Amino acid sequence: QPYNLRQAGDVLLVPLYLNGELVNLQRIGPDGAKRFLYGGIIKGAYSPLGVIAAGQRLYIAEGWATAATLHEETGAAVACAMNCNNLLEVGQRLQRRHPDALLIIAGDDDRKTEGNPGRTSANKAAAALGCELILPPWSGDEPLCCSDFNDLRQWSAAQ
Repeated sequence: QPYNLRQAGDVLLVPLYLNGELVNLQRIGPDGAKRFLYGGIIKGAYSPLGVIAAGQRLYIAEGWATAATLHEETGAAVACAMNCNNLLEVGQRLQRRHPDALLIIAGDDDRKTEGNPGRTSANKAAAALGCELILPPWSGDEPLCCSDFNDLRQWSAAQ
């Protein structure tokens, strides 16, 4: 589903919010290149899917496709942090703003990338926030190019 995405020509526009205000757009080109608007806020900003509610799960995911997959599969609210280095900042802001939501970091598992930045950042964010962490549940059959929940869903659907 497109949810809150828009399209301008052949470019997808992903809105980023901070404290309920639109503060930036990520532009995704047809070649997959991702660019934020110059001068817009990125740190702590996120793209929301679903409604955050007290006592309900609130996933914080790295990428938009992963966030959409989690929202579709669980029905829960998801905040897309846009990159692994923003997971903790988004989590801290949402934890302060929605203290009764059940935060869950949904990390990427960048198995082919040295240092596995997705998993490393997700572990650090979950530990700092004192919340649950989930990673894609690999069976061992998936190719190593799969690194997130959306990759897993797409690969599984093709089998």
